[in-house]
Amino acid sequence: MWLLNARTVTLEDFFESQAPSYAILSHTWGAEEVSFQDIQERQEVCKKKKGYQKIIHTCRQALKDGLEYAWVDTCCIDKSSSSELSEAINSMFRWYGKAAVCYAFLADVLPGCDPRDTQGPFATSRWFTRGWTLQELLAPENIVFYASDWPQIASKTELRKELNLITGVDVRYLSSGTARHVTIDSPSRFGKPPGSVSDSTRRKLHQASVAERMSWASSRQTTRTEDLAYCLLGIFGISMPLIYGEGERAFVRLQEEIIKSSNDQSILAWGYLEPWKSREDNQSELYAQVRVNEKRMGVLAHSPAAFRGCGSIIPSLVDKGNSLPLSVTNKGLHICLPVSDGEFPVALLRCRPVDNPTIVLAVNVKHVQGNIYSRADDMIEWVDHRTWSRWPRKEIYLSLDEHLEEELHESEFSYPGSSIFIRHVPDTFSLQELSPYTRDMATSIFPPNYKTISPGLSPCTGNIALLFTSKQDSRKVALYFSLTKLPRVGASPLMMRKETFLMSVPCHLTNTEARDYLYHRSTWKNASNYIWCVQTSSGFEYKI
Repeated sequence: MWLLNARTVTLEDFFESQAPSYAILSHTWGAEEVSFQDIQERQEVCKKKKGYQKIIHTCRQALKDGLEYAWVDTCCIDKSSSSELSEAINSMFRWYGKAAVCYAFLADVLPGCDPRDTQGPFATSRWFTRGWTLQELLAPENIVFYASDWPQIASKTELRKELNLITGVDVRYLSSGTARHVTIDSPSRFGKPPGSVSDSTRRKLHQASVAERMSWASSRQTTRTEDLAYCLLGIFGISMPLIYGEGERAFVRLQEEIIKSSNDQSILAWGYLEPWKSREDNQSELYAQVRVNEKRMGVLAHSPAAFRGCGSIIPSLVDKGNSLPLSVTNKGLHICLPVSDGEFPVALLRCRPVDNPTIVLAVNVKHVQGNIYSRADDMIEWVDHRTWSRWPRKEIYLSLDEHLEEELHESEFSYPGSSIFIRHVPDTFSLQELSPYTRDMATSIFPPNYKTISPGLSPCTGNIALLFTSKQDSRKVALYFSLTKLPRVGASPLMMRKETFLMSVPCHLTNTEARDYLYHRSTWKNASNYIWCVQTSSGFEYKI
């Protein structure tokens, strides 16, 4: 990792395990930030940028606190290197946690403001609205807040109650370390050994449910859509590749990774909470509430905003230790849970509001096919916890995406009722219509570079005749076949075996004369190897 020498304001490279104690800056980006490349130029170049003052004040404060090094994200990450950027983002939570002290610089807060005024400049600072600053609030054990021009406001420990009201993070997840000035010969006065991570803080953070941690980020924004997921990696203890350009897919990937290491079903409890009326028998009255405009949705949320209002959701003790683990498959999320029967099924989740142990949460689902379901809407219902034992438990797959790739059988495809596909036609031959009876019938020709024709399909006999004409060698060949045995509905394609013939036609005959010639000839060459058919909902398809 790169660290700034606080005395020379130059970068030095360290192995993370051998890095000295350092201070770390938390801030929101503004205009003219100093980059990794800038800081390696002459000081005169950096001084012209507005962001340089933050770096200078960070280094000065670090020296006052007895620390020789500092870390600032704008200039300590080489963002021109995708691998270094990925490593830094996946390590960010750990780096903030290892810092001896974190300086939270609130550029839009004037000196002298009252941080305990929950409607004042401190509480409404931009710092509390950004995605990246959430982990910067949670990871460090010691945080000191600074206003513009760098006067100290207060420490995180002193403002735990106010921070709870501002951010929605419970006070127990705001660490109790005490930040204070230290001297060079006493660097451990921050309450922990230099460079260590507070295990108690990490354990406390992971005691919060997935839904609760997601809710902390539900009102925050990032410049890039993908960063709404990447800024949460450390909070959930997840590492994953960065793919800028994937948009909301990044947040879905994050949830998939969380599911691999957690069986907390509150990750599925996103949406708008709507309590049901208490019912003695939920199953008998479930369908009184008719769902309109039902649609298919993926079971995973598209952004942290979907968890707004879900901070009080915790895992439920119903069926404790008797459930299958969640798993992500190519069919969807594999899960075992109670699901109601009927036209509008409801699935129960093993989670509940923290203040009511008598209910469990439920989501409306839509049956797709087999044991595959999708989420039907973005509502969360409250159901009597006794319903858990009344409804049948089912092993199902919940679609991860609203654009479900369903398994399709060949018989489910819709073809034109009289389609004819030519596998191969010699270059010297062309296709001509033989029968005038069905000019309006749609026909597909394969390969596609051959023109579409209307085959001679007799409405009485089902006979089809195609005439192949070669002008190069003055030949005509007719293909004539008829359907004598229908395959059963849904059957696999069957080879045509009878009354399928291939014969030469005198070249001088017109199309009408050729048709009569075909119908009255008694000598035919069997051509059954050229034909197969499929029965579909729209008719029969004939392939050559």
